[in-house]
Amino acid sequence: MTKTAAAISRRDERIKQRQTQIRDAARACVRDEGFHAATISRIAAAAAMSKGHIYKYYENKEAIMIALIEHDMHEFMLLISQLGQSDSRSVDALVDSFVSELPAILDSDRTALWLEVQAEAARNPIVKEMAVKAASYFRDTIRKVIEPVLKGFDREEVDMRVEMLLISMHGLGLKATVHSDAGNGSLATAVEFVFRTVLSADSQSEVARKIRAV
Repeated sequence: MTKTAAAISRRDERIKQRQTQIRDAARACVRDEGFHAATISRIAAAAAMSKGHIYKYYENKEAIMIALIEHDMHEFMLLISQLGQSDSRSVDALVDSFVSELPAILDSDRTALWLEVQAEAARNPIVKEMAVKAASYFRDTIRKVIEPVLKGFDREEVDMRVEMLLISMHGLGLKATVHSDAGNGSLATAVEFVFRTVLSADSQSEVARKIRAV
């Protein structure tokens, strides 16, 4: 019997719900016990599903983790991309947008997962490949966000500023994981200072040339 479009839609929605349920369980296991301790058995228990049921949706634990990483990175990239959608495209607007979204950017579950991914990438070539691709995509996204406020600078200097922001954001992620006060006012002030400095209209070419000459 041929399924109707409505039946196919309901089936697809059930699959998405189950996949979300499994990803959420995997995230909780990684957060509480670490990447390696998050076995299929533990994920199944956290999802209130049988191991056999989980295998209907994901081939193995690695497939679950890859799906979780891809989902989180997609959500994070959307968030970062939206920061550059201000009509004014000014440094003030961009910095204000970033500071206002700081709690979401420093979501503890996401940052904790990403730290686990970085550690696992040193041991697992598949995870490493995904981490490298995600980092490249993240770099390109940041560049697209800040380029409109850095008109007149050559690509090399824009790239330098992108790297400065990436280093700052990696540090923010670590702080968000280690400290529970990551969204407090003093951090927001520090973040605003760093971002205004990096996005300053003052050319840093001379500094860059000196660094490259070393």
